[in-house]
Amino acid sequence: MIGSAVKPNVELMYNEDHSKIAVLLSCDFGSGWGSWNQHAPNIAVDKRIIEFFLAHEGERIDPMVWDDFLNELGYQDVYVGSNIRHLCVTWVDCCRYWRIKEYDGKEDIEYLNPDEWNWIPNY
Repeated sequence: MIGSAVKPNVELMYNEDHSKIAVLLSCDFGSGWGSWNQHAPNIAVDKRIIEFFLAHEGERIDPMVWDDFLNELGYQDVYVGSNIRHLCVTWVDCCRYWRIKEYDGKEDIEYLNPDEWNWIPNY
């Protein structure tokens, strides 16, 4: 996934001390969640979606239920397939650059390591 900014109208889910945000990922092979959808990264960090997932965690939710819920939130044409069977929440450090990395549907978080990137200071 190419890095992009989360839209300012997307409410995030923070941990208790506001040092981390929740990110919903596809944690097994098949199809990606935050990396395979046109609404990335918003769909992976939207508090309403994460709360819906956590409220039904462990249940097999019909893909049409997911689709209807996402449409109500304004996320049209979301791929809902094997990815909903392998979702998990991970916590990402605030105030750091990160992105969702995907291989064959399995997603993970990658942080930008400034020691490994070139940059030119503004003189």
